[in-house]
Amino acid sequence: LVVSAVLADAPRSKNAAPQLRLPGGVTVVDYDISLKLIPGAETFTGQMIINLKIAPEAAAEVLWLNGSPDLDIQKVTLSPAAGGEVAPEIIVPAPPDFIGFRFRNRVSAGPSTLRISYRGKLLRHEGVGLFNERDGNDDYIFSDFEPFDARRAFPCFDEPAQKVPVRFTLDVPAAHVAVSNAPIESEQPLPEGLRRVVFRKTPPLPTYLWAIAVGPFGVVDAGVGGSKRVPLRILTLRGREAQGRYAASVTAPLVDILERYTGVPFPYDKLDQVGVPNQGHAMENPGLITYGQRLILIGPDSDTVNARRRFARVCAHELA
Repeated sequence: LVVSAVLADAPRSKNAAPQLRLPGGVTVVDYDISLKLIPGAETFTGQMIINLKIAPEAAAEVLWLNGSPDLDIQKVTLSPAAGGEVAPEIIVPAPPDFIGFRFRNRVSAGPSTLRISYRGKLLRHEGVGLFNERDGNDDYIFSDFEPFDARRAFPCFDEPAQKVPVRFTLDVPAAHVAVSNAPIESEQPLPEGLRRVVFRKTPPLPTYLWAIAVGPFGVVDAGVGGSKRVPLRILTLRGREAQGRYAASVTAPLVDILERYTGVPFPYDKLDQVGVPNQGHAMENPGLITYGQRLILIGPDSDTVNARRRFARVCAHELA
């Protein structure tokens, strides 16, 4: 009834806050996202570069994105390809799902680049957005953006029709492992014991399949899989590498079986699989599949036929 009432509303102003979906006519070309992520911290900082195409019918004074009240927007600029740079006069929050940038004049139709600097919250044990988990004295950061929780971590166009490439750059503690959907392109040391990790640009992805993990992970080499010999790894909590060995032993055969069954080579450039504390489900993020740790980490006390079958079944599902 609520959805029916929304859809039955009279036509709304182009500048009015969205009620269910973002206004049409704005198409994302790609994202370039830089984050500073310190496991255990309460907040993180981010910079978004979003290349857009704005249709003439979408040109209005307010540009709407998805974004939760947890995002503190600090600076915004819009640079049309025709030249110039404008900043919004007002940032319009429309909780819980939208943020509007109101400009003095109508935004220009055509290509534009939107730049946003902001601060976000690192949730704790929430299992959505970007969140902290702790194991003993170790802190980790994980993500889970399905179905519409990317907006908790990014001001973005959080709708699955917008499938575009994304490049992540993460500033993280130097001793930690950082992973995302794509392989690492470059790394460099930073002051204050940090390291900058730049990942390759992904193939087109919807926001709900973006994935990030940072922490003192143990890394188990799982060899290579498929016709393209894609590198495979299992990421465990620190000191639990032995518990990831069964997952490492069966992942390559599962990739091979699925390639033969579907006739489709594994379509991404690497595959990491990671165990997440306090979670019970798995998520099929391309290149970085997440599992509740009990699904993927099998120790001496839990090494049963049923545990092995359960992981193999879930892994096959996520890969497929």
